[in-house]
Amino acid sequence: MDSKVLVPYDFSLEARHALKLGREVAAVLGYRLKVLHCLDFPQYPYLDFDSVRPLEKTLIDAATKTLVDDLDRMFGSLQDLEIDIVSGSASSNILDATFDHDVNYTFMGYKDREIPEHLGSTTRDILRFANGSVMSLKKEVSLDSINHILLVTDFQNTSVRAMENLKLIKKITKAEMTLLYVNTRENWLSTKETKRAMKQFCEIHDIQQAKLEIINDSNVVSGTLNGLLNNPYDLVALKLNALSDEKRFNDLHLMGEMLLENTNTPILTYVHNHSY
Repeated sequence: MDSKVLVPYDFSLEARHALKLGREVAAVLGYRLKVLHCLDFPQYPYLDFDSVRPLEKTLIDAATKTLVDDLDRMFGSLQDLEIDIVSGSASSNILDATFDHDVNYTFMGYKDREIPEHLGSTTRDILRFANGSVMSLKKEVSLDSINHILLVTDFQNTSVRAMENLKLIKKITKAEMTLLYVNTRENWLSTKETKRAMKQFCEIHDIQQAKLEIINDSNVVSGTLNGLLNNPYDLVALKLNALSDEKRFNDLHLMGEMLLENTNTPILTYVHNHSY
């Protein structure tokens, strides 16, 4: 089974940035690139008539041709590239695709919105519910531009698979890595305790030559933003806690989107269904 990089694509500039980086990562790692385009038809009663169904096929055919032409102009070759055009909700189709066992990364472009919220609903859905490693970006990024990675961690129950994905990015970019621990009132550790936790974490995940930064702040989001202000990081990686059965969102669930709303730095988030 081939490993894949998934890129949802809606022809926007931000999606194009994600597609270029996804293509670059896939090429370096020898993965296949899967480009997913979603046609969300409105659920009007009259669309169920047989006489209207040819319209849906016409739109899918037009989308396929436009997408193939666009990809051909961008890359010149469609080799090792998989195209999937589906009808239905973009969020639902993208989320389903992230749970495919052969999808290792999802690269997602997003744009700032003025109202009612900074992030669109699809971006929020993917951040909250996607499985695996999701890289979100809104500006053009290349592997050569990633020189320093900030890993925000609490040193707890981090998926080995997620860390392997992050280490692959570190390896192919030859980037330095800094581990950030934000000391808050709820999870306060002494410097000695933090260094001990970091040592154990790095041994478990075989992380070599990482630096440690400790920031005291009221919450993890604020501490991370302060860390980004103090140093020029090119990529932020962080774990999002999976939702409990109660389906209650808190800062740990929403941290990814809060960071996206307040920084232009690409963010690699990961939620996996298994821990160590």
